[in-house]
Amino acid sequence: MHDGRFETLRQVVQLYVEGGLYNATISVQISELPLSDQEQEDLVTFLEEGLTSSEYPKVARPDLPD
Repeated sequence: MHDGRFETLRQVVQLYVEGGLYNATISVQISELPLSDQEQEDLVTFLEEGLTSSEYPKVARPDLPD
């Protein structure tokens, strides 16, 4: 995620499956994403392999403030 909260893409997908993390400003439009285990695996595989290119330049992570 954008703040480094999760270490793997699978953890991010699981967050969306569960409907996100509640907070005072969460949109009422946020809800659980009903994906089966296989659909979750397929999504992660697509994101990891289908959107990856060895020709795309690697960009170093910028130094961000704490």
